[in-house]
Amino acid sequence: MEVTLTRFVHALRSAELPVSPAETMDAFEVVQKVGIDDRELLRNALSLALAKSAEEKLHFSQCFSRFFDQLAFKEPAKQSVLRRVAPEELLREIEAAGDERLTEVARAVVDSELDKPAWRVQEAAERVQLGTMQTLRDKSRFTAAIANTLGMQTLERLITQPETVSDLNRPALRYLRQYIQ
Repeated sequence: MEVTLTRFVHALRSAELPVSPAETMDAFEVVQKVGIDDRELLRNALSLALAKSAEEKLHFSQCFSRFFDQLAFKEPAKQSVLRRVAPEELLREIEAAGDERLTEVARAVVDSELDKPAWRVQEAAERVQLGTMQTLRDKSRFTAAIANTLGMQTLERLITQPETVSDLNRPALRYLRQYIQ
């Protein structure tokens, strides 16, 4: 999250919104206190720390939307696919696989709390240095690295090994794989 917030502050400065180093430090404290789960709360809290005048607050809000709308998982999962399964049973089977990252992503998708996996993708992109990609051939390597941070290897194992999950949940797992990719 630190890298994402740093880039956001840089984007604000590029958009000619003055943000001092002290205000940047305040923004880090704000994120630690309010977290990233509630996007509207995050927007409001950061606005208090980073924008002073009414004009700056309007400009901040526009920048916040443009910056964070680039994140993955903007569209919620199709509930028609997930309605066919018992969500808690599906999540128990995923959790039994022992991959906390996949469990967190699956729970967020089932609960339509899409900011969490979106932040995970953003953090993973920073970790694998996505900005260094130079050719389309690099794309598959970076995509695989990011997907692995979301637990895709575990998800693949759950789908392909019949003894790991019930037949009723297998279509939901396939949909989850498609949704994450």
